[in-house]
Parts: sequence; C-alpha cells; structure tokens
Amino acid sequence: MKKFNLIFILALLLGSFIFPTRTLASTDPLNHVKNDLPQEELMNKDSKDVENKGKVLNFKEDKSKKLLMQNPVGGTEKTFTVTKRSVGSTGDGTLVGEFDTLFDAFGACEQNDMANEYVITVNKDYDIPANEDVWSRQDVNILLKSADGKTCTLKRLGTRLIFYVAHNCKMRVENIILDGNKDGELTFLSENGQLTLGKGTVVQNFIDVPSYDGPAILVSSNCVLNIEDGAIIQNNNSDTQGGVIQARKDSTVNISGGTFKNNKSNTSDGGAIAASGVLNITGGTFENNEAKKTSGAIFIGKNNSASISNATFKGNKASTGGAIYSSKEFSVSNTTFENNTANWAGAIFSSKKLTLNDVTFKNNKVASAGGALYLQGGAEIKNSTFTENSSVSDGGAVYSVDADIDIDNCTFEKNDSKARGGALLLGVQNNPTVNYTIKNSTIKNNKSKNIGGGITAILGTLTVENSSIEANNSDLLGGGIVSVAQTIVNLNKCIIKNNTANGAAGIFVGTGGSQSKGTVNIKGTEFNGNDTGSKQDQKTLAGGGIYIDEGVTVNISDSSKFIDNKAGFGGAIYNVSSDYKNPADETKYQNLSIDKTTLFKGNEARLGLFAPPINYDRFDKLKFSDTSDIPHMKGMSKSLLNNYDINYKGDFLIIYDANGGKFEDGKTEKQEAHKVNDEITIPAGPVREGFKFTGWRGTKVTSDAASVNKVTLNPGNKFKLDGNYIFAAQWEKIERKVKDEGYLGTFTIKSPDEFKKKIESHKAYLAGYLDQRVLPEGKMTRAEAVALISRLEGYDLSDSSSRIFSDLKEGSWYNKYINAAFEKGILVEKSGQDFRPDSPITRAEFAKLIEFIDKKNNSIAPFADVKGHIYEDAINQAYGNNRIAGYPDGTFRPDAPITRAEIVTILNNFYDRKADAKSLEGIENLGLLKHFTDLNENHWAYYEIMEAANSHEYIRRNENGIVENWIRLIEDMVK
Repeated sequence: MKKFNLIFILALLLGSFIFPTRTLASTDPLNHVKNDLPQEELMNKDSKDVENKGKVLNFKEDKSKKLLMQNPVGGTEKTFTVTKRSVGSTGDGTLVGEFDTLFDAFGACEQNDMANEYVITVNKDYDIPANEDVWSRQDVNILLKSADGKTCTLKRLGTRLIFYVAHNCKMRVENIILDGNKDGELTFLSENGQLTLGKGTVVQNFIDVPSYDGPAILVSSNCVLNIEDGAIIQNNNSDTQGGVIQARKDSTVNISGGTFKNNKSNTSDGGAIAASGVLNITGGTFENNEAKKTSGAIFIGKNNSASISNATFKGNKASTGGAIYSSKEFSVSNTTFENNTANWAGAIFSSKKLTLNDVTFKNNKVASAGGALYLQGGAEIKNSTFTENSSVSDGGAVYSVDADIDIDNCTFEKNDSKARGGALLLGVQNNPTVNYTIKNSTIKNNKSKNIGGGITAILGTLTVENSSIEANNSDLLGGGIVSVAQTIVNLNKCIIKNNTANGAAGIFVGTGGSQSKGTVNIKGTEFNGNDTGSKQDQKTLAGGGIYIDEGVTVNISDSSKFIDNKAGFGGAIYNVSSDYKNPADETKYQNLSIDKTTLFKGNEARLGLFAPPINYDRFDKLKFSDTSDIPHMKGMSKSLLNNYDINYKGDFLIIYDANGGKFEDGKTEKQEAHKVNDEITIPAGPVREGFKFTGWRGTKVTSDAASVNKVTLNPGNKFKLDGNYIFAAQWEKIERKVKDEGYLGTFTIKSPDEFKKKIESHKAYLAGYLDQRVLPEGKMTRAEAVALISRLEGYDLSDSSSRIFSDLKEGSWYNKYINAAFEKGILVEKSGQDFRPDSPITRAEFAKLIEFIDKKNNSIAPFADVKGHIYEDAINQAYGNNRIAGYPDGTFRPDAPITRAEIVTILNNFYDRKADAKSLEGIENLGLLKHFTDLNENHWAYYEIMEAANSHEYIRRNENGIVENWIRLIEDMVK
C-alpha cells in the first residue's frame, strides 16, 4: 500500500473537518439548518397581541347579553346541562340550567367565582353554528364533559373558536370530541388562563385561521396547558409554527400522557407542538406528525426549559429533526424514538447541550447526516440504545460537530452510514479542543460505505474506556474506528473485535493530510479477529488490528492483546513509518512503542510471513509478552517485524527438518534465508539408522488456506520460492532380512496375529493451523467443535451458504459444517438466530453438542454446580457415558471454556480411537506424520492429537481393545 494514496483518499473524504477555515459546501447540514431556523420572533410576541383579540373573535362580556335560564320540568332533552359544585367536590352539585347552545351554557358559568366549579355536561352531539358567539370567561372554574356513558362531539362550523380561556380561568375537558371541521381554531389561553385536556378528550380537524394568531391551541405568556393520559390530539394542521399547539414565551405546557398523531405544520416548525416556554413531558405518544421545516413533532424554542420522559416518538417527519428540534438545553429519559425521518437529524436536532438517559433510538433515517441525532451543542448520553438508524451521508446514529460528547453504558448496533461513521461521526470545524468520551459501551455490527464502520472522530480528543467495538464494517477504511488529526486518542480496557474493512480493519489513526500529529495511548485493550478481507489485492489491504499513519505516535501497554487479526500487510499492526531492507532503517518504526506485557498470538498476513531483519534487536521499543507465539515458525528470529505482527517484507525462511535423522554435521535442522522468487537447489538428505531417505516433503507456511502448497522434491531439484517452506525428510523403513539355508530370498517377519487382524482406517478430523500450530491448551471455538463432529459423523458438506444463522458470513470456512449439523438436528440454535461461531465453546455447550449423538442413560452427575443449569441433562448423560469428569473440588464448571486437547480426548474415546507411543513404531511411511511446532511427546495429549490429526491404516493391538497399531499413514488433508 502506498501512503500517498491513502492520504489523498482521506483528504477527499474528510473535507471541511480537516481544514477548519474552509467554506462549507452547500450540502453540509449546517448550511441547511441555518436556512431552516425557525422564526423565534413569532414565538416571542408580547402576550398583549393575543389578549387583545376579543373584538376580532366576537368575544362577549357578561353585560352584553342576559342569559335566558331554562329549567324545564319536562319536554325534549337539552343539549347542555350546567351544574355548580364546590371546588374539589365530586358530587352532582346544584342545577344551574339546561341549554340548547354552547354559548348559553358557557354564559351560565358566573365569573369571579373561584370557590365553585361549573360543570357543563354535553348530552348529545352538537354542531356549533358558524354565527354562534364565543364567551370569554374569567376567574371561574369550568369542567366540560360528556354525559355519563356517552362520548359526545362538539363540532365547530366556521372560523370561530369553541371556547376562550381568559383571566385566571381554569378549565378542564374530559371524555368529549372537539372537532374543528377543518374550518377553525379551538382556543386561546391568556392572562393566567389554564386548560387541562383530560382522559377521553379528542382534539381533531382544527386549522389555523389566517386572521388569528396561532394554530388550534394558542398558549400565551403565564398560561398553562395540561394534557393527560387518555387524551388524543389528531389530524390537525396549520400554516404556522405548531401543527396543533403554539406556546409562547413564559408559558407552560405539561404533558403527562395522551396521543398526538397525524398533526402537521404545513409551512413551518413543530408538527404537533411549538413551545418557547416551559415544556414538561412525562408521558405520551407522538406518532406520524409532520413539519415542513424543523421538528416533526415538537419544536423547543430558546427560552425557559424543557424535559421529556416516558414518551414515544414514532413515524414523525420534518426536514430537520424528524421528531424534535431544540435551540435550548433539554433532557430526555426513558423514551423511545422509532421510524422518524428527516433530511438532517432523524430523531433529534439540538443546537444546545442534550442530556439523554435510558433512551431508545431505532430505525430512524435521514437523507443526509445524523440518523438519530444531529448535535451542535454537545451531549451527555447514558444507558441508551441506538439500533438500525441510518444516514445517506455521515453518522448513521449520531452526527456531532464542535462540542463535547460524553457517552456511558450505551449500545450502538446495526446502524448504517453511506459515508462516514456507521454509528458515530464526531467532528470539528471551529473548536479543536473538544473531547469525545465513550465508556462502558458496545458498538457492534455498524456499517459505513466509506470510512469508520463504528466511529469516525476528527480533531479533538477521543477516549474510549471499558467498551467493545465489535463486528463493524467499512467498505473503505477503519472497520472499528477512524481517528483523524486528533490531539490524543486513549483506548483503555477495550475490546476491538471482528471488525472488517478494506484497510485498517480494527482502527485507523492518521493525520488526514493535516499538520496535526497526535498521540495514541492503548492500555489493556484487546484487538481480536479483525480482518481486512481476502478478496481484493492483498497489497492494498493493510493493518488487521491497527493502521498507523506517518507522524502519529502510538504507545501500547498494560497487557494489551493482538489475537487472530488478519490483513494483506501487517496482520496485527501496519505502520507507515517502515522499511523493508535488510538490515532495516533503524529510524523507522520509532513512532510505535509496545511494552513487554503485550500479547501477540495467531495474527496473519496474507502476503506472507517474512524473516525479521538481521538488526531486529535494534528495534527495542517493539516488545511482546513471553506467551506470544513468536516466532511463527521454528528457526525464525523472535521479533514482531515478521509481517504477521508488524509489517515487514524481508526474506523467506527455508528450514530442512531431518525428521528423526541427522545431517552430516550431527544437526537435526538446517535453515536458509532467500529472497522472493529465488531459485534454490534442494540439498542432499540426512541419514537415519534403519531407514532409507526417499526425498523431501515441503510445506508452505502461509496464512491463506487457498495457497497451501505441498511439494515432494529430491536432492538436486530446482525450486522457485514463493514463501516460507519447511522441508521434512521422508523415510522408508528398511525391512529386516533373514537368510534361510533352504531359501535364498527375503521375507518380512510379521506377527502371526497380524495376518488375521482386519486392516481398518481412520481419517484425520483435526487440521491444526496453517502455521503448523495446534494450540493444545487453547480454547476451541463453537464453529471448530461443530466441524470436528461433522467430519467424524461424515455429514454432507455441500451447503456452504450463510443462510441459516444471522451471524454467519458468506464465504466463511465453517459454514458447511454448521449447516450440516443444523440439518442433522444436533444444534439447539434456531434458524435466523445468532450462532456465535467464533465464541469459545464451554464445557456445558460441548456436552450438549455430543448429547444428540451419544447413547441415552439415567445417570445423575455428582457435580455441585450443574443443578438447574440449562444443559444439566446433557451433562448428566455425558457423565453417565464416561465422556467427562469434574474437578477435585467436586465442581464441573459448566460455563468455563474447554481446551482443544480435552475435546480431542473426549472424541477419540467416543469414536473408539486410541494411539500411544507403540502405535507409531511400525509405520511404513513415518515421514508423512504431521507435526506441530507447539506440541511434543511430553504433552499429556500428544498421542490423542496425533490420532486426531493423521489419517492412517491400523489394526487393533488386542482383540477386545481399542488401542491401535498403525500400519501406514494416508496422505490427505482434512476437508
């Protein structure tokens, strides 16, 4: 990979964030937001503008009309009944009168009487005529409700209000449908007026009248609107702010429940509510509301305060802020945002600090940036979940600019960005001192089409602690994290696992072409299973775990781990500051410091393993733990500069293994270093007493199963090198000859019993790893365990699709084994669920796996810690069949991992396979015996693993026993 190509790509991708003085492009969300900024002047009008509407609205004063009280003894039921009772009383009260019109009913409620409550009972549906006047009631308590057992409708014909809540009036509405007939508005609140919409109240089909201010409900200064659970506000629309409610400066809106649905601001902001006063929401559902500009459901103005809890926002739509737009600090808790859409900020846009706690964001979408959140003022986000949000541009879940972000105990999963930051885009334009902090969180299965499958962070300081960055994907660069031009990056006690990208599968740290050269501190962090992929040109795929750009300083310490990471170059780490000469330039790699507690194990580079430079010991900042699997092949120098761990392209190493014999100098091994494509001459063979040398068997040491190469060569042959090879001497046992006086020929002496015993064969079922390790004490993954069973049972392996389980990847080696086991019914997982193929299999899970193929019994295991376990029955069966044993303390430890050696031992016992030292003594072609670099005869399971890893013909040593005497090895590969 050429450095300048990557920097050029990044410069194109990162645009204005890397060059803070650059003018924003017209497609930048900030430009659009400025164009969509709501008109705060309208929301902050003097209350007098509202309170002087009486003349326009034909409001009536008490003195302008004398009521005709109707108290009939009999006759037709009147539409309205008015009673009076003491405030706080729930009784029937005393009858004031019965009336045919709503105007008369309201007129019967005497003003300046705050000691009593007037109850207006609606006895039947009533269409309010267009010419019926509206009362302005002051200093009075009013309850408007339907008669018991009924839900009546008051439909306003024409453009007038239904009622007006004026000076100190406290009005409550219950169990009644208020219908605007798509003609008029509902009410004004002024001069400390208070309106409560209670259970059973429906407010629908209201519009804004051009000659009046506000939408259906206008709340002026010092007034209070309460909406309770059971109220429904639906199908209202306006051509002003707030599809149904507009609350002015110094007003208060309290919402404790209810449903707002299908309301719309046709030309402005706030599909349901536009609030510039105090907004308190403690419940309620906001669904399918829409605004032309900002805030599909709620617009929060810059005055006073707002808080939202226990609410649901679903299917709302706007240009900016699909559910909420705020220009004021506010908080949200225990609330769900789902399926909201916008051009910018699918759920919430906030220009000031946003505080979130226990909030769920799911399936929100934007045509540009910020699938769930677009933040300009920073945020504190705790205990929240972001799932399946998406953006056509940046930030599949969150887009933030120029502000501190603090995220704690949150989950970001399956979010998607068509550009940068599958889960989060944290960027800077004008404030490079911002801090991004992510703690105790999970960022998993997110995807970006461009860079940063999990996180893209630009400038500022990024700190990630006690968090998991797992299975994220980027089509271009940085599957887990992309950090560009940042001052400091801190990764503390994190897991960066199974991320994929076409470069820097785990994380990318770079300058992006800027002059900012930051520092990355990695402590106690594990990079595991990150992979740049196998399909493209491996020369362009660099950095399985980390890609380090020129000028960036990286410090790795405190027992960090790099395990099973893969790339074309630099399986674990790719450093642009590198040199591939031998000896290597000692000024290179100096920006990388690794302490001796850092583990490197199982990392692979598909372009090959290379011998470190001869001056490898001069790169003393590149340390590693004693338990690291370095070197990756015997005879290689112990250095991280081998391309599997840190990118270095030096010489190939050739090893000649005498395989039981000795060379002329008495040594059992020789090694040579050669350049790529060198042509070598195969040397003469060693000698071994009792055996005849038959040639060399060469095995290429490689990380790519597709390029495994085994060759058989004879001394003097020419061979062109394409990798590291181990050539093992091949031997043929010399038969003992006995001279007989009556017969001058030769014959082989065999035991008489051997002529009678049936020759059988066992096929290998354990492959080991391509670098000739088997990791006997290592954990076995769930996929590996299923593969062993599928091979031993001889299942049909023709289906290699990823169709059955949701977390299988197309083209994975294990698909065919898992599919076969599923079809045979030996798996407990159901189709469509996760299988977790790369997770270590536990002792209990393995017992459950073999339960399906083992014989039944009624045994009860004596282990103290298995009672009540989900797989207790399987453990009992395995114990009864003598497959498993416990620990000396009487426990089984069902949820602990089981080692590879333990599993092989159990399976050999299960399938009557048994070898020991004597088993291998009579092999005709012993030179084909598969060896592993991390296993010798002193290991307790050596012969168990030999039995599992070598296909062979054998006879049983004893008639009733299972121990084998091997005859010859069958040359094959585990399929």
